[in-house]
Amino acid sequence: MLHQRGRATPALMCLLFLLLFAQPAASAMASEAFIQPAASSCGSSFQASAPGKISSAFLCGPTSSQIASPLANFLERPVSQEAGRTRQQTMALPSIGRILTAVPRFVGRKIMDGGDAIYVKKSLFLPPGSRSSGTSSPQEDTSSQPPTSVEADMVLVLFPGIGMGPAAYRETALAIQDALAANYDVKAYVVVAKFFNNLGYLPQEPERRLASILTEVSLRGVSARAPVAVAGHSAGAFLAYEAALTRSQAFVHLGSTLNSRGVLPWKPRSVLAFPKPILQLLGEMDGYIRFTGGALEYAEVESLMAKKGFEDALLDKPVVLLPGVSHQQFGDGSQSKAARMSGRRDLPPYVALQEAHRMTGKIVASFLAYHLFPLNGRARVAGASVLRQAFEATGRMVRPYLDESTPQAEDDFIRWAQAEVASVEGVGRNSVRALLYESEGEFVYSKPFLDTESEYLQVCVRKVQEAAIRIGFTKQISPALDFKMKRQEAVVQALRRYPSKKAPTAAELNHRTFQKALEKVSEEARRRYDRYGRKLEFIADDEITAERGGGPAWVATPLEVKARVEDPMRVTVRSPVLYTPIDTLPRFAGMCYMKLLTPAQAVEWICHDAYVPWGTPK
Repeated sequence: MLHQRGRATPALMCLLFLLLFAQPAASAMASEAFIQPAASSCGSSFQASAPGKISSAFLCGPTSSQIASPLANFLERPVSQEAGRTRQQTMALPSIGRILTAVPRFVGRKIMDGGDAIYVKKSLFLPPGSRSSGTSSPQEDTSSQPPTSVEADMVLVLFPGIGMGPAAYRETALAIQDALAANYDVKAYVVVAKFFNNLGYLPQEPERRLASILTEVSLRGVSARAPVAVAGHSAGAFLAYEAALTRSQAFVHLGSTLNSRGVLPWKPRSVLAFPKPILQLLGEMDGYIRFTGGALEYAEVESLMAKKGFEDALLDKPVVLLPGVSHQQFGDGSQSKAARMSGRRDLPPYVALQEAHRMTGKIVASFLAYHLFPLNGRARVAGASVLRQAFEATGRMVRPYLDESTPQAEDDFIRWAQAEVASVEGVGRNSVRALLYESEGEFVYSKPFLDTESEYLQVCVRKVQEAAIRIGFTKQISPALDFKMKRQEAVVQALRRYPSKKAPTAAELNHRTFQKALEKVSEEARRRYDRYGRKLEFIADDEITAERGGGPAWVATPLEVKARVEDPMRVTVRSPVLYTPIDTLPRFAGMCYMKLLTPAQAVEWICHDAYVPWGTPK
């Protein structure tokens, strides 16, 4: 019936979902209802039974492992005769509870198996040479026919992004297949998996689907010795992790990262700890996964180079950014309904869809050929060369951001900011020390300090990831920095020095920071920003006074980044500042509190946020 009535599949799968997750509680309640009259005898009349027998623990309440026992195992178990009960009573109590538990799971597994068979048949199967043969849809099922040999050197299974069907990845799959054949003489059988409702969130569905697809391609004539690789786009890569870990020789992330440093809103997995070759391939103009996420993965691989060497680290775990490619161009360029409903928007790409597919195919093919065919000299030499060039080009793209994201760069920026705010003769960056805080409470009670004997300034700074700039759906990876510094008048009075110039405002510091960032990004990024990017305007500071709430109000007020209503291409930046008078209690006198735009935030704006295609931050 499942094969004949495909339209009923969603309803059946929903029933399965309820059976899998709602059934255990109901079964336990049913068991308790049957056993309740005998509850007082649980501790005395029933003793621990021998292996293979029903135990008193089960009669007093089934455990999760007992609930999950298969029906067949239960029916084969003998039932003990206990004192004070007839054999029929002893059989009835556990039998009813176990049947109520096992039958739904037994039926659920059958439905899952049937549903799995349906979705395997709805997957997109592309045998070698599919473009020349004109294959454009899921092939007819041939599993019932005698297997015929298919000349395929490898199998690649691609898991779609959430809400996307297999057809959306046909051209991507063919581009990989074509590149493998043309550049490395490798014939690849590519399958784009189909998920229930195009989601993939049913328990163990990716693992089950991969196993069933590999069985299916074997029935279609592919040798069982052919190496297997797994690829996934967006959330499909996240869901495919366990399947790739256990059933493949190589793993490809498209428009996704492992989140090695845990800064993104999903489970972190370390690229350094992944035991197999893995490629993380992202688009420079990816609106879902910021290029900065790829930059952090690149930095992780760089750290591995010191241990394994440049070549081994680069080739085993390459991170590549494709210039001009967006998130949706790893598929057919369309956006899924699920993504649209969530509020996500991609960045506008500056390469054509066909070119994006060609670049994707070239990099993925080089990675797979290098790792899956070690005896293929052409694959080893040419594949390594392509990966090396792509990795180095990626390094040039992400280097400005990484250079501004290091602890040393942050420390230099903090020293520069305080030296500029002081602007006193003889007080430079070397006269400043930064004290970093993670706790908001500790930061609130902290105070900057001026040591008149050694003539150094201690600045209090808090890094706030939650206050990162956000335009649209995603927020920046670069954290905000809150500064507590000494104002110029306090330094002049304490050191009895003359000011070297007028102390700058936060707006002036922000403007200078942004101009320096423009000079550091690549010429291509700077030219693109000048022509297409949303421009930042640094407006007068938002001065928080005692009447407006003083320190607590300043802490609660973020750096404001807001698109102008009359011209969305112009964005204003406004820093909250607080100054305390010189002639007050010494602990509170002469303070200058500022929330400034950091160099890392400026680079991330130039390379990403300037192209977010809609309104004000949420």
